[in-house]
Amino acid sequence: MPIRVFAATNRDPWQACHWGVTKHPHYHDCENCDHARYGSCDIGKLYVERKQLEAFKEKAQELIDSLLPYPSLDPKRLP
Repeated sequence: MPIRVFAATNRDPWQACHWGVTKHPHYHDCENCDHARYGSCDIGKLYVERKQLEAFKEKAQELIDSLLPYPSLDPKRLP
């Protein structure tokens, strides 16, 4: 069995990326790939880290938006 046929029938996303099988349904599916999560795939590792950073930024922005305004910046504060 040729390598590309094996990679195309394998469910592991890393096999598809490693052998360049672009028609594989899990090609560059880094979020579901163990190799990307545990650092043995550089492209997938960066992709997963970027997604985690974006999620962290969204959570931080939600926290900032939920905080009460600083008293000196509150327009309704009495002088």
